[in-house]
Amino acid sequence: MISLIGENTPLKQIDPATVSDAIRKRRRMPYVKSKATDAKRYYPSPATVNRDIIEHLRPVLRHAAFLWAKRGLKLQPIEWGRLRLEEPAGLVKIYGVDEQAAWRAECGPTTGLALDLLMTYGMRFGELFFELGDFDPEGPRLNIASRLMPDGERRKGRKRDNGAHVLPLRSGHAREIAARLARARTAGLEHIWYVEERDEETGEVQLTALTYYGLQSRLNSAADRAKVSPGRRIHGTRHHAGTTILRNSGNLKLSQRLLGHANIQSTMRYAHALEEDLRAALGDEDVEVSRNSPEATPAKSGTDDGK
Repeated sequence: MISLIGENTPLKQIDPATVSDAIRKRRRMPYVKSKATDAKRYYPSPATVNRDIIEHLRPVLRHAAFLWAKRGLKLQPIEWGRLRLEEPAGLVKIYGVDEQAAWRAECGPTTGLALDLLMTYGMRFGELFFELGDFDPEGPRLNIASRLMPDGERRKGRKRDNGAHVLPLRSGHAREIAARLARARTAGLEHIWYVEERDEETGEVQLTALTYYGLQSRLNSAADRAKVSPGRRIHGTRHHAGTTILRNSGNLKLSQRLLGHANIQSTMRYAHALEEDLRAALGDEDVEVSRNSPEATPAKSGTDDGK
């Protein structure tokens, strides 16, 4: 936001045209998801543009207007609603029991655990790549914090620095994480996502770390084989977990806590689950209460983690 508007631009000179121009420039800033020379170029979504410009600038100007009011200084009025880009209705996805089982059956041990964590805890995909020290076996819990990487780039997974996201774990998942973590430390790896490869000459088993996009690709390939409905399937697991815990508990705060939302307004999109269940309880014959749950017994995972 600062780079697009100019760090030396006085706040009193920021008007609707200034904000509109910054939004236009941000929309035209492409990014790539790999270092390949022919990597596909993507453009930021309307939600990203709104967050990067409006959600950062508006509170600054409001605070300045409050402080300067006593001095008789006024900022130029801005109708933020007219400048905000229209965002598509938020997807709220629930995976059926059969769909979950089919996807899980196409995963190997590594991708299967990743899918279990995504479906159960609604983690952002980048949060799977937590640091080894973030795991607390005594909880058991994960303390997922937003940190800067050595090159200054923020680690994937956390949209902003809201402090640590403390995530209580089921005992079964905690044991799996602990076992993988011990092997990762022995092998000098930075995270628990690796596959086993046998050296053809020595016969020794070596651990090869998966990259962010490598694990993502394996999950998507498994979903393709399982014929999981198209769309943002991995991010859909986050919506699945948020909706499921809300439906099972009836407590919006628990859903907010699980997903790590700083503002409960972000969790309100899942309130539809309560509304549907309430209409069903009232006897609306057109509404059927879903019983999907991440606790559904999955099919056994494959033995070939190359899937």
